[in-house]
Amino acid sequence: MNPPVDITIINKVIKAPINDAFKALDVDYSAASGRLKANGISIEKAMTIEDIWINNNADPEKVIDLITE
Repeated sequence: MNPPVDITIINKVIKAPINDAFKALDVDYSAASGRLKANGISIEKAMTIEDIWINNNADPEKVIDLITE
């Protein structure tokens, strides 16, 4: 049985290069970076959205919410 399509898409987006992921989500990089930084989350060494929460020991849902806000 295949996973639901939405789960498949989000899994690909969070593992894609950060600039590509932000484009796919129609998110402005500078604005998202500012929101994350304001919440103590750095994207400095992140290559993917997944890296953002791993590098910052942050909640994945919070990271995604801040990015897509």
